[in-house]
Amino acid sequence: MMVVLPFENLGPPGDEYFADGITEEITSRLASIQKLGVISRSSAIRYKNTEKTIKEIGEELGVDFVLEGTVRWNRSPEDRGRVRVTPQLIRVAEDTHLWSDRYDHGIKDIFTVQSDIAEQVIRQIDITLL
Repeated sequence: MMVVLPFENLGPPGDEYFADGITEEITSRLASIQKLGVISRSSAIRYKNTEKTIKEIGEELGVDFVLEGTVRWNRSPEDRGRVRVTPQLIRVAEDTHLWSDRYDHGIKDIFTVQSDIAEQVIRQIDITLL
């Protein structure tokens, strides 16, 4: 079992909707994998801006893995349409990273980024479970 925690918006409050959308899309993509078992978005959203540790959240939800991350925009004049998404897959039992990456893409590629993140998480969990 796993949970996708709300991705943290590292930009202005007006960009919060975008981080929430990233979280929702990745959760939806992962939930489509029947063998995986993903905690619902409505349960995960309770942990937005929480002070709880990954271990505390994992124990409360009964999950083995937590996916968390950050979202930020490049606001330079020459590169305004770029976003950086940094997902991190954590094994709850040891509170250790299984996988982390950085995706720097134009906004036109954001749906590809969301799918890529979900696929990488699935691969990492499969490797761990095998």
